[in-house]
Amino acid sequence: MDFPPDLYRIVLAHGAQLVIPENVSTSEILSDTQSTIFVLPSSNLLLGRQLRSNAYIYPSASLEMASAANITIQMWCYVRGKLLMDTFTHLSITGNLTLMDQNFTAASMTVVNKAAMTIVSDVITAEVKVVNISGGHFEVRGLTDFVGITDFIVEEHGVVHFDPITSDLYLGRRISVNGTVSLGKPVSFGHPCELFELGGVLQWPSPGNITVECPQVFIDGKFHPGTVNFADGILKLEIGPRGDFECE
Repeated sequence: MDFPPDLYRIVLAHGAQLVIPENVSTSEILSDTQSTIFVLPSSNLLLGRQLRSNAYIYPSASLEMASAANITIQMWCYVRGKLLMDTFTHLSITGNLTLMDQNFTAASMTVVNKAAMTIVSDVITAEVKVVNISGGHFEVRGLTDFVGITDFIVEEHGVVHFDPITSDLYLGRRISVNGTVSLGKPVSFGHPCELFELGGVLQWPSPGNITVECPQVFIDGKFHPGTVNFADGILKLEIGPRGDFECE
């Protein structure tokens, strides 16, 4: 059977399973929680708006997000092939997204409350401007490098785990941690940095030697970094009533 290459919408129900054997584009995919889309090897699924279906992307297959679109992944999506996006696409995870052995590109990435995003790779490069973990879980199982990042935001109840590729990893102009961030090694907060605020927990396995160059520093959470070198650019250091800040 020939598969239509361009569809406005795909709707699945009653635990249906849809196999996509070739290149297909659609604005959205809707389904109940039991239905699943399978994108076979050498096939590409181009998505314009939302993926509200379980999805499995086979090795050598791809899930492509339309350029400059606002894309939402609402159920589980397991990508063994490639997730294709550009630096103009905004991605929101309200379900569960797992990526295997690949880099990641987006204008912004948001993981909402009770959602999860996991990347499994020895080394990954995330080219993304805004990372916002607004109550969900974000984990990278491998060395992690961020490129072009401006905002690193972890809201209350957000949980983040990754191992920075280097202690000089740049996390943006604005670093706001009100959830829990666990890093594999210490990191400095270097220029250009405008704000470092901590109302949650920021931790790494053992004390390190870091530099903080942000003009505005506000600590109202738990932070035991080791040795801290405050650069000349710092203008204000404030410890809030809940602040637990210890440095050597």
